Amino acid sequence: MGGFETRLTPDGPGRLVLSLIGDLDAAAVPLFDAAIAALLAPGRLIVLDGVQLRSLDPDGLRELAAAAARARAAGAEIRLVVTRRDVREVLSMLESASDAQPPIANYPSVDAALTS
Repeated sequence: MGGFETRLTPDGPGRLVLSLIGDLDAAAVPLFDAAIAALLAPGRLIVLDGVQLRSLDPDGLRELAAAAARARAAGAEIRLVVTRRDVREVLSMLESASDAQPPIANYPSVDAALTS
């Protein structure tokens, strides 16, 4: 267990970047959930910068999908940036489990997520 933390960076009106640092696992889910809940607002774009995410376990994966659903219900949008190959492989399980559009889109960079 390496721990987990988040860092929030505003990026203009209605746009936030939440950096995910460490291991998004069962122990980290309450912290992640609280961070997301505090940010949800209609029309808001939240980019989850997972460049420093070391690992993602099934609990973290489920929480990412749940956070995306809560954001949609609140009229917000969550976009994800994950570049580590092993974390992307775990994320691909979520994408392949979805019959339609993946519940959360992964972008190659924070800039791409903010401007797409």
